[in-house]
Amino acid sequence: MTMLAESQGPSTILGLVQQWLSGGKRRNLAVRALDDLAVHPRIGTPVRNSLRDWAKAHTLPDRQQAVAEICGLRFGGDFTHIALNRLRDVLDHTRQGAQPPGAADSR
Repeated sequence: MTMLAESQGPSTILGLVQQWLSGGKRRNLAVRALDDLAVHPRIGTPVRNSLRDWAKAHTLPDRQQAVAEICGLRFGGDFTHIALNRLRDVLDHTRQGAQPPGAADSR
């Protein structure tokens, strides 16, 4: 995936990841791919910029959930400060009255 993102640009893979997230069937693969892309030395920066937009997209909770999930993976360990900011963005932009992504999992 990362090799494809390097050659075609991260937007190609991010589009695929978005489809997987909205379809739900390949969610785990999508989250792992997103985590790998976010920490990549060459394409990580534009991916992390996309994560910022995804975290603020309250009308797309699947994307917000994916951002929250990768904050607990390698991305969160390697880019702790950025991951904490993305979690804050998710919480600040969760639809009013809706639970933040992953809230039901913590019960």
